[in-house]
Amino acid sequence: YIWWKGGYLLMKSRKILNVALLASLMGLGLVSIYAIGDAAGQAEETAFIFGTSDGPRDWDPHVAWDSASIDVLLQMVEGLYTYDYTNESAPFMRLLAVNESWDSSLTNLTVILKENVTFHDGTAFNATAVKWNLDRLNFLCNTSAVVPAPFSAGNISAVGVSQLQELYVTPDHEPTIKEVVVNGEYNVTIVLTEPYSPFLDLLAFMGSGMLSPSSTPATDYIDIAAGEMPVGTGPFMFHSQATDDFVRMHKYANYHGTAAKVDIVYFDIINDAQTRNNAILADEIHFLDDPLPDMWDSGIFHNDTGLQVNDGPDSLVIQYVGMNNKNINKTLRQAFSWSFNYTYYLNETMANTATRLHGPLPAGMKYVNTSIPYVDMMNVTKARQILIDGGAAPAGAAANIANDTWWTELAASDPIGGEVFQFTFNTGNDVRQQVGTLLKAGANLVGMDVLVNGTDWGSYLDMLYNVSGARTMLDLYAIGWGPDFNDPDNYMRPLFWNTSASNSANVNDPDLQSNRFAGIAPTNETIRAQVYADIQYALQMDLMPWITLHQGHNLDVLNVNVTGYTPNIMAQLWFGEVECGACKLPAALIPGYSVALLGVVLAGGSMISLLYMRKKIKK
Repeated sequence: YIWWKGGYLLMKSRKILNVALLASLMGLGLVSIYAIGDAAGQAEETAFIFGTSDGPRDWDPHVAWDSASIDVLLQMVEGLYTYDYTNESAPFMRLLAVNESWDSSLTNLTVILKENVTFHDGTAFNATAVKWNLDRLNFLCNTSAVVPAPFSAGNISAVGVSQLQELYVTPDHEPTIKEVVVNGEYNVTIVLTEPYSPFLDLLAFMGSGMLSPSSTPATDYIDIAAGEMPVGTGPFMFHSQATDDFVRMHKYANYHGTAAKVDIVYFDIINDAQTRNNAILADEIHFLDDPLPDMWDSGIFHNDTGLQVNDGPDSLVIQYVGMNNKNINKTLRQAFSWSFNYTYYLNETMANTATRLHGPLPAGMKYVNTSIPYVDMMNVTKARQILIDGGAAPAGAAANIANDTWWTELAASDPIGGEVFQFTFNTGNDVRQQVGTLLKAGANLVGMDVLVNGTDWGSYLDMLYNVSGARTMLDLYAIGWGPDFNDPDNYMRPLFWNTSASNSANVNDPDLQSNRFAGIAPTNETIRAQVYADIQYALQMDLMPWITLHQGHNLDVLNVNVTGYTPNIMAQLWFGEVECGACKLPAALIPGYSVALLGVVLAGGSMISLLYMRKKIKK
């Protein structure tokens, strides 16, 4: 999923809503808060406050594909399987499943379900609920799967195709899940169209999450504005939210596992990174992940006796510069890669808080090839020689291969490639803006030129996912990717498959396509490992569709009273085991206090509906 949260996305100033402002906005019809409870007594409940850069953009796990949305959903919605987020290495584990078995064809998975589990609305979790959810997922992915009513009667064209579609289809665009059969109250068989080795891992992804059939629209996405909410089986249940301000969840009293240790989990949405980092210092929030590199490096958090810090482990999240393979040929891509100043980026831009990537897969992932040599930290001579050998450099290049002035003047007057390439980043993201500066500096030293240009997050996503052909505007861009599940297919399929909506670099190499497809189906681990090792080497050392930047490293700052949180390689935030001592929700953050006044202001009228924009292509 697209990774953008934490200290690396700076977009808007913090939204502070006091009573007077809320009242005035309500009078203008601009704000309302959904499902607010009575504030009486709530200040005495234990509360854990997480400072986040933004809130959910999609509330439905069958469409959500961005880290901010999944952070929230993970507290409320569970699947048949998951990863143990209380363990650093996040091993695969059963959750709502207690056992499973494959038939000899490896296309029929029979799952025995956990009993005595209820959704937050009291609906029983059973095989019928599992079938309903997987049928719904197939319907929303608009596949050719045969699904029963009510899904077959729905109008998929009016709904829009779930952006998760490419994760749940085969290379031939057939549904991965062909059919779901109920064998008994707690026994279900999932029939696959063809063998798919990572299928159990796919079931651990939030997109395979279980929602209450009683509370979830069958043929549309969850719409908070319409009074719908995600109703799962998790340790916390939805309470209230205000777009761009907060999300609040309460402990689910009938949770089937170990009961949550805090009464309230509160996502305090603080868009501005500096404000968010200062909030942990001021004891306004209890947990901050991805602190600003310079603040971390300064020791300010380490020296505060009211705080504790987590340093590590490395996560499976990657950051990279994508290069549009249609606009930038392989020779130029290689020159961009070899001329980039990785040393400065890692030591200065990232303040020594990041680990360099060997290739497109992070260390710790299955089948990662760590024997791939690194691209030199900044080998301008090699980059120039690549341009000369590839016929891209003009006459006189060989004779001036060591003459920096000759190459920089060429970049200014008649740049190689015939144009000034545009580097695009999301405005306010300081790290990505600095990446553009380094990219331009390196390119100028090899006779190429780059224009660094920022744009807002929504427009950036439109470009990345080719909304109305906007991807043609991208030459070079900086973005991240986090794991949906721990298997290389989760990176190779979305990011390099020639028909994938997430293939923003427009990679379309015939040999890569055939090799990648060959890596999906085999159940022989040795064969899969070799296929993916070869693909990684080809991508990193030959095709170079990206400049691979760094692998994520878990850096967290917590209130000294917080216990029970474990950073993990999947970079997933799970608060089911968190304790926070005497942590409370400040009165200013208890929506009921504001709503009490708003109730007076709106006496005799009706509550104005919450304005909420669903972006079905956003990841």
